[in-house]
Amino acid sequence: MRHGPGVELPPIKWSRRSPNQEIGRQAPHRGLVLIGALSGVASALVFTVVHGLTISNIWPMLGVMLLAGAMCGACLAWSYGHLFPRFSITTWVRYNAAYLAMFAALAAVSVVAFEPVTTMAAVTERGGPVDDLIVQALPLSGVFVIAFTGVLGTQWARDRTDYLRLLATVATLMLLLGLNVSVLGLVDFGGASVRPVATFFALIVLLDAVFAAAVAVISAWPHRSNRPRGGQLA
Repeated sequence: MRHGPGVELPPIKWSRRSPNQEIGRQAPHRGLVLIGALSGVASALVFTVVHGLTISNIWPMLGVMLLAGAMCGACLAWSYGHLFPRFSITTWVRYNAAYLAMFAALAAVSVVAFEPVTTMAAVTERGGPVDDLIVQALPLSGVFVIAFTGVLGTQWARDRTDYLRLLATVATLMLLLGLNVSVLGLVDFGGASVRPVATFFALIVLLDAVFAAAVAVISAWPHRSNRPRGGQLA
């Protein structure tokens, strides 16, 4: 590259860590929240399909599921974008894994803390929301919201505002996903106790895995497509 007569500048080399190629602290304002919402919709759709094939048909609730997926996805992406200086696969996976750990701990504590008051057969026969069970488990859900906000805050929060962002995210995921997890201890699964619980939790893992992967792929795609051939910028 020449700049004026007799002056030759070295070629600009492509750098994978170029600031212009990273999602920085302003990520929520540059589309990360939208990416999270769309990825949440995609993961909710996959969850609905697999749930219908393995546990029960929930297609009549598809609209609610997609809305919940969009809200959870947008909230996760929004809080992540403020907590981390730039997007990276490592921190993104760790952030999502933290919420999976919350759901796993919630399920375990529910099974230990509660005595069954109904059976899985009765719940399936009802074919609708288990509002009465959710109400019984609300104190446990509330404790987990506060406790996990504190746990995550010790890891990633820098100030009170970050704690509030984490609180909003934890509360949203608990409201839209965790309430069904909190009632597991109130249900007697009979002789097949391990399989339904394992299947349900596997679906939550699948939901989060599809979401996390979708966000990572969509976020990286513009940077890959803009990468010039030959390793140099024109």
